[in-house]
Amino acid sequence: ALFCVTCKDAESPTGPTTTPPPATTLPPSTGSVNVEVQPNPVPFSGQPVTDAGPGGNNVKNTWFYDHVFTESGGSEVTFTNRTDTFDGFVVNELSGLKIVVQANGTLTLHTRWCSGNPTEHTARSSFTGTDASGKIVTVTSPVVRLMKP
Repeated sequence: ALFCVTCKDAESPTGPTTTPPPATTLPPSTGSVNVEVQPNPVPFSGQPVTDAGPGGNNVKNTWFYDHVFTESGGSEVTFTNRTDTFDGFVVNELSGLKIVVQANGTLTLHTRWCSGNPTEHTARSSFTGTDASGKIVTVTSPVVRLMKP
């Protein structure tokens, strides 16, 4: 014969049994990225860019700096679009990029500009992408001063 017993609210010899609380599922983190420019203002370089393509090769009015991205929301962010302005005019609209900033990480993106004009200029970049949960993340750099030669 088979005998089954189901006990509810039974106490063990050492006292009542406890059931652990149900597992909590936390909502996904939202990516939060800050971008700094180092240095800013950017000193004139004068070192020609040799791989810029037609119209940019060997132009001697050049500047080099870094965009430093820091993610603080706890979610990886992938930027796929970049818009650059130079002296207030949109000069680049790039898509299909894969600039990945790890969760709670830092990424440095090297940036360079060249100009046929030997004067002071300004530049600014905006980056758009998504975090690990698919939320849109956009970040815009401060205005960058490119110092005159």
